[in-house]
Amino acid sequence: AVGVAYRGQSQLDLELDAHLEGIVDFAGIDVPLLYELEAKTIASFTPHQLAFGVSFQRVEGLHLNFDLTWLNWGAYVSPTAKLRALLEVQPPPGTPVELPDEPAPTVIVPPEFEDRFVPRLGAEYRIAAFGELRSVHGHERPRRLVEFPVRGGYAYEQSPVPDQAGGTNYVDAHRHTFSAGFGVTINAPADELGGSIHLDVHGALSVLPERVTSKASAADFVGDSRARGEMFGIGSTLGVVF
Repeated sequence: AVGVAYRGQSQLDLELDAHLEGIVDFAGIDVPLLYELEAKTIASFTPHQLAFGVSFQRVEGLHLNFDLTWLNWGAYVSPTAKLRALLEVQPPPGTPVELPDEPAPTVIVPPEFEDRFVPRLGAEYRIAAFGELRSVHGHERPRRLVEFPVRGGYAYEQSPVPDQAGGTNYVDAHRHTFSAGFGVTINAPADELGGSIHLDVHGALSVLPERVTSKASAADFVGDSRARGEMFGIGSTLGVVF
């Protein structure tokens, strides 16, 4: 079996506009004041994805799967907010008020993320437990009443973040993900249900090896850093095929 899947890019824009206008009492003198703030940023980003997968079976009950996904991380947009501020104060002539300089617009440094290919491997072996063979909707060969599928998988995701030796500080690491799953399948349990019922549980462990960031300048405000970690997730699904 061969499959191809595509998911388009999405991003969530966040914009904040503030307008403050009023009177400030300065030593008994009313001073008109106007302050405006405009901030634009990207709160969430998901890149274009194109996946190609294959699944094959040479041994009864054993499926081997492989897919390769292209991620368009090169189109990543910096989450740094673009700020524009305006301050206007009109003090009366001769009033000893020193106004601050108008802040300069934010200069966004391109993140320069890189596209990535993510390989994934998986295997499933179905243990036919008990029950007579029966025809099941969606399957060419008869199956036993109860089956126990056992699954395992591995994926490697190389970080799209380049070395952070300059002015940006994106923290990320490569990822090795190991997964395992177990399920129970009941095939054609009644005349009214010629398909199957699936109950599955799964877990995944992601290991992020240590990644050291060394700044090109010893005077960098953030400085060198190290990043590593582990992530663990579990879940379950229930499906009914009619």
